[in-house]
This record gives sequence, C-alpha cells and structure tokens, in this order.
Amino acid sequence: MIVALTGFMASGKSYFGRKAARRCGLHFADLDLEMAERSGYGSVNAIVSHEGMETFRAFETEVLSQLLGEERDMLLSLGGGTVLAPANREMLRQRARIIWLDTDLEVIMLRMNPAIRPVAAGKSRQELEELYGERRPVYEACADAVLHVGADDSADDIVQRLAALVRSFI
Repeated sequence: MIVALTGFMASGKSYFGRKAARRCGLHFADLDLEMAERSGYGSVNAIVSHEGMETFRAFETEVLSQLLGEERDMLLSLGGGTVLAPANREMLRQRARIIWLDTDLEVIMLRMNPAIRPVAAGKSRQELEELYGERRPVYEACADAVLHVGADDSADDIVQRLAALVRSFI
C-alpha cells in the first residue's frame, strides 16, 4: 500500500513523513527529491527555472506514475501542487491513500523559504494566502484522512499521530 501526504508547501510533508515512515518501518519517497534527482538539475527550483512550470508539471506526473507503480509499501511526500492536476488525483485515487497535512497558515508562513519553493518566489504574503485558500478545497476533496497541524503541536506529537494514520492504511 502506498500512503501519500498532500498539503500546502512548508506544511511538513517531507519532514514529518520521513520520521513517520521510519517509525512505521516503511520506505519513504519524496516526489520533489525524486524529480530533482531524476532530472539532473538537483532541485525542483532548477527544473522550473530551466524548463518552465508546464514542463515541470508534466515531469511531476511522469515521476508520480513511476513511484505509484512500485510494488512496495511506502509513504510518499507529494509536492504542494501535485494534486492540482486531475490526472494526478486520479492516479492517486486508484493506487494510494492520501493524508492531508492541514497545517495552519501561520505555521506555514513561519517555515516558508521562497528561495527553495518556485511557486512562492516573488509572491507577497497576501498572494500566498490567496493561493493557500484556493488549494485547500482540492486538498480536502482528495484526502482519505486529515491531520491538523497547529502552532501548539509538538513535532513528536505530529509524528505520532501521522504514524498512527499511516498504520491505519497499511
């Protein structure tokens, strides 16, 4: 079984996903890191800079399909925009269970580093808030489970709750 983590950029998908996978004894894959490695560019930012957003999104779908085709249990961290593409949502619906890390915007803004997030580069706080608001309904609609992450939650608590959710699907 593949369990995929979705949520806005800087919601903690990679950080908490890696820790929860270790706790559950699962393979962990990060879609952004897989794309960076397979492209030869070294980062998703470099892919977007050299190839453009349209090519980036097409490559994202290709790598996602490859990862979802693997015959092993894994916890997969998706990119913040992966589920925006209907084709990606359909693949995920057929081959995975999705957990949405519903992270408070204030927490996200504290973690945000636009230098490594191509979608955030050059955007004002208001623009990021609007983008967050636009994406929330998509995350909610495709989620099989929701893990709320608030400012008062400890990292250990988040990992523990996430691991419990992951185990419920495996």
